[in-house]
Parts: sequence; C-alpha cells; structure tokens
Amino acid sequence: KKLLASATAVTLLTVGYSSSAFAAKSPNDTKNCGHFKSQQDAQAFWDQNGYGVGNDPHRLDNDKDGIPCEDYKYPKSTNTTTENKETTKPQEQPKQENTK
Repeated sequence: KKLLASATAVTLLTVGYSSSAFAAKSPNDTKNCGHFKSQQDAQAFWDQNGYGVGNDPHRLDNDKDGIPCEDYKYPKSTNTTTENKETTKPQEQPKQENTK
C-alpha cells in the first residue's frame, strides 16, 4: 500500500506542476498603460477590442469612465510631421545671352 500511495503522490505532483495552473503567464497576456505610446494608442486598442466600463480585462480604465490610461504620464511626444528638413532651392540656370 505504501508503494501505491507513493506512486500516486509522485504522479499527482508531476501532473500538478506541469499543468497550466502552475505555468507562468506570458507577458503578452496582459496589457498595461506602459505598453502604449500615448493615451490615444491605448484608446484605439480599447475601442478595437470592444472594451467598455463593464469589460476591461486589462484594467486600463481604473476610474471606470470609459477612457483608458487617462492618468498615465506618457512622455511628451514629438511631432514627426514637422521635422526640420532642409529645403533645397532649385539651382539657378545661367542666363544664356541671345546671340541673334
């Protein structure tokens, strides 16, 4: 009986530790405000996934007002559309003298 009990215990422990209940969660399972570049990105993710006040699996909307990550301090964004680009003027063509 002791051998059977030991074998059963080892089997249960082996199965228990290999089950998904003990598996580490993938970092991709949960989103948080730091995963987004801005509140607008978080809002787009929220809207695309159909989340709402009653459906917030990632808990992005702590105050439950329908606006995710509104209090998260995102870094100041730089507007990439107004980058300083050198403007090149067309080179002036040398004036040709009229030889007629």
